[in-house]
Amino acid sequence: MNKKFTKYAAVGLVSAMAFAGVGPSLVSAKAAADSPEVSSASQVEADVEVTLQEMSELEKILEEDGVTEADMITYGNYVKTQVSQKDGEFSVQWKGAVIKKAVKFMVDHADIIPSKSLRNFVEKNGNKIIRAIDTAETYTWYGLHKAFSAVGIPDKYADALADFIVKYLL
Repeated sequence: MNKKFTKYAAVGLVSAMAFAGVGPSLVSAKAAADSPEVSSASQVEADVEVTLQEMSELEKILEEDGVTEADMITYGNYVKTQVSQKDGEFSVQWKGAVIKKAVKFMVDHADIIPSKSLRNFVEKNGNKIIRAIDTAETYTWYGLHKAFSAVGIPDKYADALADFIVKYLL
């Protein structure tokens, strides 16, 4: 009786292992046959283009105020120059401490911000902006946005400020 049980157990085990190896591929083949047509590469590219063409909050604000990208580049370079004069060479590896100084400089000199909407916001909420920069964990777009939101800055301006710092200061 023990030999029969061993044979049945071995056959059952081999069958289970065989089905476990082949079963998922059969199921996925069936699902693929039943699923609607997969998106073509050109459709995926078109979807990506639509996503990329959406304007950021910073771009929307600049467009409303009639500020060009060249104006913002000039302003970003001015901020970098002012901060680097005080701290020495301005390099790619400066991040943390120098971003804090650059943002504090921008808050202290809000009257020279090219965009009227951003200027008014920075003048009213400079303390929140500085508090957010002091508590930022990372200096990526997401990290900055998270810090701005945490201190109560509305999403529109948190997006715009994070965009400006990442695009024109980093």
